Amino acid sequence: MPIPQGNHDYHSDAEDEIGGVLRDAGVTVLEGDATVLDCGGTTLGVAGGKGFGGGFEGRCASDFGEPEMKAFIRHTKDFAARLNASLTDLDTDVTIALTHYAPCPDTLEGEPLEIYPFLGSYLMGEAIDSAGADLAIHGHAHKGTEKGLTSGGIRVRNVALPVIQHAYAMYCLEAPEAADRGPVRERVSAW
Repeated sequence: MPIPQGNHDYHSDAEDEIGGVLRDAGVTVLEGDATVLDCGGTTLGVAGGKGFGGGFEGRCASDFGEPEMKAFIRHTKDFAARLNASLTDLDTDVTIALTHYAPCPDTLEGEPLEIYPFLGSYLMGEAIDSAGADLAIHGHAHKGTEKGLTSGGIRVRNVALPVIQHAYAMYCLEAPEAADRGPVRERVSAW
């Protein structure tokens, strides 16, 4: 099972220890990298990591001014570049981007507008769009909404527990037929 670490892991300054415990339990911890799973003959590529903030088009921070602001945005840019490279390198039937922070503002609806820059970044959305992922999944936005789209039209799902109100959500994706190779279709969203 692949997962990204979250901001609480980092808040405790124990991200390495927490990551180690998860890895020891057989969990694949993603941080700008990817893994491939065989799902009954269909390959599922998952690339992801924690991600970071910065905001969304028209209302975002920039790497201008003080060194602290430049470092804040540089962190998001670096992660977005690693995410894009990991997604692009996947050669799988279905590709999912898995992040803690949001790649689009749609799934933040319900959160105060003032904190959007701290809940995600359009740079991750651009990385996901550029790589052509089939689905993007994130958490972190506890007062947000479940469904949204990146600016390029990739489906995004916010799976924060207060949003989906269950321990997990199941998204069934149908891989396109070999002859068709059209877009992956979401068949069911249920838990």
